[in-house]
Amino acid sequence: MNDLQEMGIKKMTDWNPLSCDPNSEYIDNYELKNIVYTNINKNNYCNFFLCLFMIIVIDMGMFKYCRNYYRKKIYNIFRKKTMYPKFGNVGFGFSFRNPKNIITIPEQLNLININDITNNINEIY
Repeated sequence: MNDLQEMGIKKMTDWNPLSCDPNSEYIDNYELKNIVYTNINKNNYCNFFLCLFMIIVIDMGMFKYCRNYYRKKIYNIFRKKTMYPKFGNVGFGFSFRNPKNIITIPEQLNLININDITNNINEIY
């Protein structure tokens, strides 16, 4: 969690109660591009981005297929226990971004090698 905070996680400022609670935190594409200016250990980039990708995908999957776990009446079932950050942007409202950017942006910036990510994913399976 310290590495996530190091990236500059932000609190939701514009909130849609159907998508997430006002206490949600989010990471946007711009923060991924600015990671080189953080104190995150560069040796951990591969694992950091893979873990970030996994928790974002889990959260988005729960939102998409088990949306009732996001409603206020039963809010504490999934969201309160995990409080995974969202991946998207706030502007005229919150919009989700494609989680593949969590891997592709650092790869384009030469921060990670896609082969290392692939090797780590293969270990998971």
